[in-house]
Amino acid sequence: MTVMTYRNEIDTDHGIIKLSEDEFEIGNRLGKQILVAVNTKEMPGEAHTTFYGLGRDRLNRTLEQLSDRLASHSSFAGIAIHDIRYWQNLQGDGNEGEPPAGENPDPSTPNPEPGEGDRVPDADPVNRDPMIRGTYIWEAHEVIDNGHEILEFAKEKDVNWLYVRLDLQQPYSAYASFVKQAAAQGIEVHALGGHPIWALQENRDRIMRLVNYVKEYNRNVQGDERFHGIHLDIEPYVLPIWRENQDRVMTEWTSNIDAFVNELKKDSNLEASMDMAVWLDKFNVPGTNISLSKWMIDRMDHVSLMAFRDTAEGTNGIAAVSREEIAFAEELGKPILISVEMKESHEGDHITFFEEGEAYMEQELAKLRDMLKDSTSYTGHVVHAYTYWKNAKP
Repeated sequence: MTVMTYRNEIDTDHGIIKLSEDEFEIGNRLGKQILVAVNTKEMPGEAHTTFYGLGRDRLNRTLEQLSDRLASHSSFAGIAIHDIRYWQNLQGDGNEGEPPAGENPDPSTPNPEPGEGDRVPDADPVNRDPMIRGTYIWEAHEVIDNGHEILEFAKEKDVNWLYVRLDLQQPYSAYASFVKQAAAQGIEVHALGGHPIWALQENRDRIMRLVNYVKEYNRNVQGDERFHGIHLDIEPYVLPIWRENQDRVMTEWTSNIDAFVNELKKDSNLEASMDMAVWLDKFNVPGTNISLSKWMIDRMDHVSLMAFRDTAEGTNGIAAVSREEIAFAEELGKPILISVEMKESHEGDHITFFEEGEAYMEQELAKLRDMLKDSTSYTGHVVHAYTYWKNAKP
């Protein structure tokens, strides 16, 4: 489906994000793909509905920001432009002298090329409990707009680990203070990014943009303001092409993961990590007899296993569905985190703690810690995600 969100701004009350949020919620729930359409035709008296007169450069920058902002929706399939005749006739930037929303007006803000600069300095160690209690901050604006609220929540819940999605249009100063305060509070912060299409080779550059941003950020801030790693959430099995050609997707996916790790590690000690579905062990890397799960665990410094169940025990509980991956991690000497779901799910009540609430979740996670106390790889859990956890039933 294509949603005709004919606006030329992203974040206003009547901007593209606001206009399309209900459709994306439905698309996520039903597993359907959604395109967002924008307009380039002249619209007399309705200039807010079109990029006509704003120029090709403004359009391109806005659509790049929009793609990043919508990346957290599994249903987001891309952007359509109405239509080719008007699009081709757009001139250069028609909004000279005014930086687009979310972009730093300072021309010195870096836009690094791969590998630019000296070796990336390490983040200062964070004094935290070895057993991780973490969560995901998926909305990129949350850290910038509501950082204090996030840290208060983290203190209340004994959170010591955060995956934070970044807006790559922001200056480095947008994140430095939050990361510094988090470190002082005993919280380790990892940059977060991802989208199902990042598995495809044609979109490898999106991964590299995130890598380059984080590297240059860490080069330009103090030790206690640096990210400790980069965490990817890439789930290509929601794409139509997964059903059509799984081998091709897995081949490109593993190739992109290789490129990610190689680029990250060539001049930094940043941790490479990713989310991983519990059932990937059913697949082998094409052309090999190696489990896809085992291959991913081996390439990463750690993985967060999406063991989305609402009981620790039982044949379909968290421990049971994680057994294969934990065994792989122990064999390879890699740490593994267990990720649990607090978001409402339409895949069944057994997927999430949404119905039972926070107290029940904590009870089951305590059981899980006891069940896995002898594991050499289990190092804690992360709750998906901050937005749902803070609004959870008691």
